[in-house]
Amino acid sequence: MLRKFGIRLDFGAEVCYTGVMDITNNKEGRPLAHFSSVFAGLDAFEAARRCGAAFDGAAFELSLFGRAVRVSHPSASFEPDGPAASKSLLLRYLAEGRLTPFNGSFLAYRDVPWGSLYDPNFQGRCVRRFAKFGRDVPRWSECMRASGARALPGRGDAAFDWDVLPGLTVRWILWSGDADDGIAPS
Repeated sequence: MLRKFGIRLDFGAEVCYTGVMDITNNKEGRPLAHFSSVFAGLDAFEAARRCGAAFDGAAFELSLFGRAVRVSHPSASFEPDGPAASKSLLLRYLAEGRLTPFNGSFLAYRDVPWGSLYDPNFQGRCVRRFAKFGRDVPRWSECMRASGARALPGRGDAAFDWDVLPGLTVRWILWSGDADDGIAPS
């Protein structure tokens, strides 16, 4: 997409560039292009074995957030079609991932490889934003059920397991807090 753009300086003056520049979607477009290229060169049978995904000689079949997805190899076409971020995630999983048997315990984000480096951002961008749902636990629970997550009774005010990929489950535990005692949702 080509677009005109402007730059606003700190002191309030505005400088407009009248030319055009190529706006590139580096956040989704480049990763998708990269992992599509890597995916095309995969040994598909080895990737299927490593990731625990079914491969019928033409396409992988796996689950993303509890929904079946078919990824043709080597073309990286998806059925059903989905957002670029989801496609990148699946292609990267097939290119680099490895199904690991569940050992009975969950890891905190900071405990996964390299997680400690990003954990402060993760807390701000994810955990604190997620905690705001503590103000409406019934509505959040309804959304989680609609997304295919499994309820976990007896944990927090509401808790769910959400299967992202085969062997990768995210556990959400929400506490509503107590406004009277000044305890914020978490």
